[in-house]
Amino acid sequence: MGIAPGRSEFPSGGAAIAWLAAGAALYALATLVRGERWHRILHKTGVEAKRSDSYGLTAVGYMGNNVLPARAGEMLRVVLLNKRADASKRTLIGTIVASDCWTRLPSPRSSWWWCSACSAPPRSRATAPT
Repeated sequence: MGIAPGRSEFPSGGAAIAWLAAGAALYALATLVRGERWHRILHKTGVEAKRSDSYGLTAVGYMGNNVLPARAGEMLRVVLLNKRADASKRTLIGTIVASDCWTRLPSPRSSWWWCSACSAPPRSRATAPT
């Protein structure tokens, strides 16, 4: 049996709660990974920021990007961390740009797939006898 056109079925009851919890956990994990990445970039550039600040301000920045125009959440991160760490705003903006560029790079697994797909030897064609 299929779903009638124009109708969709959503999980309900325990299934809905399980899907909601799984989605929230996945989002939290992704935010923690991004916070750790930014923390490592900060330390590579010489900015001594606490890990809790990096994680917390990553979440605050994403919240700001959702409610403020023009990715102003990133500037919110700069202003708030500038008050907590001894670093220039220019350096902090650079770390955010580096983190953002890293997000847009393809993963190693997808890069491997594309390289192997593009460099595969061509199939040999059977030639007709002359």
